[in-house]
Formats: sequence, structure tokens, C-alpha cells
Amino acid sequence: MPSLLNLALILTFFVLGYASRKSVPRPAALSLRLNRYVINLAFPAVILQVVPHLALQPETAFMVLAPWLVVICNALLLLWISRRLGWEPAVLCGALIMGALGNTGFLGFPLIQSFFTSEQLGAAIIYDQFGTFIGLCTYATILVALFSGRDKIAPGQIVKRILLFPPFVTLLVALLLPLQAVTQPLHWPLQLLGWSIVPCTMFSIGLQFSFRTEPELLRPLAFTLAMKMVLAPLLVLSAGLLLGIPEWLLDIAVFEAATPPMVTSAVILIAAGLSPRFASATLGFGTLIALAYLPLLALFLNST
Repeated sequence: MPSLLNLALILTFFVLGYASRKSVPRPAALSLRLNRYVINLAFPAVILQVVPHLALQPETAFMVLAPWLVVICNALLLLWISRRLGWEPAVLCGALIMGALGNTGFLGFPLIQSFFTSEQLGAAIIYDQFGTFIGLCTYATILVALFSGRDKIAPGQIVKRILLFPPFVTLLVALLLPLQAVTQPLHWPLQLLGWSIVPCTMFSIGLQFSFRTEPELLRPLAFTLAMKMVLAPLLVLSAGLLLGIPEWLLDIAVFEAATPPMVTSAVILIAAGLSPRFASATLGFGTLIALAYLPLLALFLNST
């Protein structure tokens, strides 16, 4: 029952965000403010609540390796597919990024809060920050620079962006310092900030949602979403079973691998002018499918 109630809240705030697109004067600006609040306050609050209590084990390293396994395998397969089907370079760039980096934070965290344990949420934070986020700062940044014709990539800027990202800094502090005595008196403020993740993220995703696409983009869109939401979790599941990863960790790695393309990836592609319609359509349809697909996947993982 709590899972169904949380799912109802997730869908409600998503629908409210989508319905508000026309009534909100500047939906993009409101979405940006909500995203900044979540990144600067809500995500760090959850990290401070969860990570100091996380019992790190050698197997936890799989949460760092799994997202990079997805990036590498997706890139190889999509490069092969695009060569055979003759995709445009801009579409290929979009597929490589959108098919590799999932919405493991803005959509993954609320759903994991609803369907899994706090310890599993801690594992998801490691997957998101050491995998997806660093992948965004390195892999996606390099691809956009190459495909948009910008030859110079400043490694220092990439490192600076990583080290100054509030959730990543909070995660490092939470992993390296004994914070339980410090965070205990702040339990309720941190809890309130953590509870705000679901309404803020889902409302923001609803504000940015789009159904529009073009016929010539349907095939690359279908391949990209199939790679990201079906083949990627199967790949992670196979690797985890082969390595003997504990079930509680493997479930979260599989779930995070199945998340739809990342919102920030679409924003970067649109800003660079790299097939913005493809990026928007992949984000929109992926998110729509995920709202039904991910809760079913979570229930399946919890039942096995």
C-alpha cells in the first residue's frame, strides 16, 4: 500500500507539472529553479541522511562500475547500428548520450524512495554520482564538443565542474567523515528536505515533457530507448549475476540502469543544437514509458 500511495503521488505531481505548462508564465524558468533547489539542497539532504549509515562492502564497487559498463556497451552497439542505418551525425551524438546516461537522480531517487529501502537508496546515490554524473561531465561533454565542431576541451573545467557539484561534494564528505553525530540533531530538517524531492522533481519533469517527434526520428528513438531501458538493465543483471553481487545491490543497479534518458543530457544537446527534436522526443517518450515501466520493474525486483 505505501508503494501504491507513493506511485500515486509521483504520477500526480508529474501530471500537475504537465498540466501547468500553459498556465505557468515561464515554465522553463520555474523548472530551472526547481532543479537548482533539488541539486543544491534536497539531494545533499538525502545524501547526509542515508550515506553515513551505508555499510560499504567490496561489492559496492559494482555500483560505480555498472553505469560505465552501460556507457561502453551502449556506445559500441549504437555506433554499429548507426553505421548500418546511416544516421545523421547529430542524431548519432544524441543517441550515444541519451542511450547511455539515465535519469538516475531526478526520476530514480523518488522511485527508489517509494519502492526500496534507505540502504538501497544509498547504493543508488553512489551509482548516480560516481557513474551517471561523472559520465555527464566527461563522456557527454567530450561527445558534444566533438560533434558540434568545438575541438578544444578543457580538462580543468571538467574536473572543476565535478568537484564543485553540491551532491558530489556532499557524497565525498559523507563517505570520508563520521557524520552520524552531526546529522542526528538535524534529522527532521534533513527529512523534510528529502521529502520534497518527489514533488519538486516530478513537477519539474512534467513541465519539461513533450510528446512531439518526427517520422524520420522514430527508428533512432526506438533503438535508443530499447538500448537504454531494456538492454542496459539486462547487461547489468548478467554482469552482476556473473560476479555474484548481493541481491539488494544488484536490484538497485538493474533499476538505475533501466531509467529513461537524463533530462540534463537533453538540455545539453538542445543547447548545442545537436538534433534538439530528437533529444526532446527521446526524453519525453522515455519518461512516459518509465512512469509505467519502472514501478512494474521495482515490484518484480522486490518479489524475486
